[in-house]
Amino acid sequence: MSKVDLSSILNKNEYKKRTITGWENGNYLNATICVTEECNLACTYCYMVGKNNFHRMSFDIAKKIVDFLITDPYCTGLTDNLMVDFIGGEPLLEIDLIDKISDYICMSMYLKNHKWFNHFQITFSTNGTLYDTPKVQHFLSKHRKHCGFGFSIDGTKEKHDLTRKTKDGKGSYDLVINGFKRYKEQYGEDISQKSTFSSPDLKYLKDSIIHLWDLGFKDVQSNLVYENVWKEGDAEIFEQQLKDLADYMFESGRYKTHSVAYFDKRRGLPISKMSLHQNRCGAGYKSLAFDCEGNIYPCIRFLDMCDENKKSKVVGNIWTGIDYNALRALCGTTWQAVSNEKCKNCEVGTDCGWCVALNYQENGTLYERTTSICEMHKANVRANKYFWKRYEEITGKTSDRVIEKVLYSQHNSLKYIYFIMSDKAPSFCNYNSKIQTNLQMSEELVQKGLAFCLDNEALPIFLGTAPDCIKDSKKIYFEIDTVKKFNIPERGITVVKSFDSTVSTAIINYILDKSSIKRALNDVKKYYQIGVLRINLFISDLQLWNEYEINEYDYVVNQLADFIADIYSKGNFRFQINILSDRLNMGDDEYRDCAAGINSIALAPNGNFYICPGFYFEGLKWNIGNIDSGVNFTQKDRLFRDRSPMCCDCKAMSCSRCLLNNEITTQELNVPSVQNCKINYIQANAQLKLLQKLKDTMGDNYCFLANNIQKLDYIDYVANMIYKDERAIAKKWMY
Repeated sequence: MSKVDLSSILNKNEYKKRTITGWENGNYLNATICVTEECNLACTYCYMVGKNNFHRMSFDIAKKIVDFLITDPYCTGLTDNLMVDFIGGEPLLEIDLIDKISDYICMSMYLKNHKWFNHFQITFSTNGTLYDTPKVQHFLSKHRKHCGFGFSIDGTKEKHDLTRKTKDGKGSYDLVINGFKRYKEQYGEDISQKSTFSSPDLKYLKDSIIHLWDLGFKDVQSNLVYENVWKEGDAEIFEQQLKDLADYMFESGRYKTHSVAYFDKRRGLPISKMSLHQNRCGAGYKSLAFDCEGNIYPCIRFLDMCDENKKSKVVGNIWTGIDYNALRALCGTTWQAVSNEKCKNCEVGTDCGWCVALNYQENGTLYERTTSICEMHKANVRANKYFWKRYEEITGKTSDRVIEKVLYSQHNSLKYIYFIMSDKAPSFCNYNSKIQTNLQMSEELVQKGLAFCLDNEALPIFLGTAPDCIKDSKKIYFEIDTVKKFNIPERGITVVKSFDSTVSTAIINYILDKSSIKRALNDVKKYYQIGVLRINLFISDLQLWNEYEINEYDYVVNQLADFIADIYSKGNFRFQINILSDRLNMGDDEYRDCAAGINSIALAPNGNFYICPGFYFEGLKWNIGNIDSGVNFTQKDRLFRDRSPMCCDCKAMSCSRCLLNNEITTQELNVPSVQNCKINYIQANAQLKLLQKLKDTMGDNYCFLANNIQKLDYIDYVANMIYKDERAIAKKWMY
C-alpha cells in the first residue's frame, strides 16, 4: 500500500462532495461483510440461530474481499454506487478489524481512481451496546461522513428487554440507550433504527412505536419475523394494536410529522404487473454477502449460521469468483415464479413479506414461497386501510394511497366510480342514451356514493356537473360534461361531437358516429392547434357501421397516424390520441382496454350499480348491485380479456373492446362483434405504422416504451380462428 496519508484523502474536497445520485432508486451494490459470527446478546427472535465465538474474519481475508469487490467485473459492472454493510453477530465486537478494513477500502479506491471512491457508504447493523466505546468513537473520527448506523431498538424498555437479552438473560435496553444518546448527538435527525416483533410481544407494538418516535426516530422501520411462529389470535392482536396506533396518530397530530412502515401507502394494494416480474430483494445481483472464510452468498441469510440445518447456498468465493450458474437461479426468483396461484392473484399482495433464503431453507427450493406471514399481512392491510381512511376523514384530502392505487395498481382493481348525475348526462363513450325519464341523483345518494369511494379507495368521476358538496372539497375528483366551464378545468373532460373552439379542458372525448367520420381528421387537427393535449375517440353507433363506414375510418386513422408522427418527430410528445399514442406508452407484452366493471363501475340516479354508464343509458335491465347492499356481480370473471377466447390470443394489445357493444351485438359480454374486431385491426396496424415512422425519423432518440408492435395478419380474429381450424370458410368474414 502506498504511503499516501489517509487523513488527507478523507478530507479532500471531492470526497466531501459525494453524490447520492441513484441511491434512492436502489442503484447500488450492497456488499455485506460478516466480520464475526459472535454476538454479545441473545435475542429471542434472531434468525442467526448458529452464532458462535470461533468464526472471525482475518484482515488478510478482508483485504481480499475488498480487492475482489473493486476489481471483479461482475461487481463493478453492476452499479455506480457501493454500500459496504458490516454485520455479525455483532459487528462492533470487531471494530479494530473494521477500522483497518475501512482504511483499506478508502485507500485502495483512491489509488485506483475507482469510480466508487466518491460513491460509497459504510453501514452497520448493530445492537448499539458498544457504540459509545472509545474504539468505535475513534473509528467515527475518521469515517463518520460516509458511515451510517442502523440501531436495533425494539421499543419500550419492557418490550425491548423481553426480546433483546444479554447472554445471562438480562435486558439490554439500558445498554443500548447509553449508546443511542451519543449516536443522536452525532447524527441529529439523520438516525435510523429497526424494530422487530414476534408473537409474544405484539401487545407492546403501539406503545413501542410511540416510544421510538419519542426517542427521535421520525420514520420508524419495523417488521414482523418471517418464520412460522404465529399463533391463533395473533392477527387480531396485531390489527388492533395498529388501529389503536392510528387513532393515537390522528388524536395527537403525529400523522403530520411521523411515520411507521406498517402504514406505507402501497402496503396491501393489488400487485402491479411490473411487481409480478420483479425480485423482492435483489439477493445475488443487488446484494452479495461474504463470510469469514471468503465464501460468497446471495445475502447474509444464506450463511450456515442462519439455518438450524446449516443449509447454506454458496455462489462463489474470492479466489475463483462468482459461480454464474449458482447465481442464475437467484435472478429468476420473481413474485410470479416463486408464488402459488393464491399469492399471484392476491388482491392485497403488495408489500407482503417473503424471503428467498427462507424459501430455500424451509422448502428446499428458492422457488416455493413460504406463506407463514400471510394472515399477519392481511391484518396489517386491514389496519392500513383504516389508517388511510381516517386520514381522508380528518384532512378532507384524497390520500396518497388512493393516488398510488390509481396510478400503479394492476388492471384488476377498482379505481373509479362514475356518478351519473342525471338521466340527461352526456353520452361520453361508445353508447347513445335511450333513457326517456329525467331522474336526478339526490344529495343523499351522492353522499352514499362518496362513502362507497372512501371505503373502496376509489376516485369519483362525475358524469355531468359535480355536486356542490364536493366543489369546495380538497379531494381529487373528475368531471365529464358538455359544459364550457368546469370547476377545475385540469380535472375536466369535455364531450364534443365536432370542433368547438370554446373548450376549456386539455382533454376531450370526441364522439364519432356514421355522419362525422369524414370531418374527424380536420377536427382533430383544429383541436391540436388550440392547445388540446389529449383526444379520446369513441364510436357511439358502431353496431350500425358497414364496410363503407369502416373503410372511411381506415383512411382517417391512417391519416391521424401520419399527423402524430409528424408532431412527435418535431419533439412535441404531449399531444395524445387514445387509439394511437396509448400503444406507444405500453410495454410490448402489455394490453389495455377500457376495463369497465373492473377498474370502474357506474352509480346511476336510481341507486343501482352498472358495469359502465352505457349499460344504464342503453336501457339494459340488469345491474350489478345497489348502493345499500353493495356490488354483487357474479359474472365479473367474464369481463377480463383472458376469459374471451376471441381476445386472449389476439395481437391487438391496445383494444377498443367494448363490453356494451358485445352485449348488444352478440348477447355475450366476452364476445366482440365483427365491427369491433375490424375497427381494432385498423387501429393496431396504424399503431405499428406510427411506431415504424417514429423509429425511422427519430433514430437513436426514439423514447417510447413500445418497441415491437406486431402486425395483424387477420382482419377479424374470430374468422382467423375458424379458418385455421378448417371448420368453416372464413373469407366471407373479411373485406
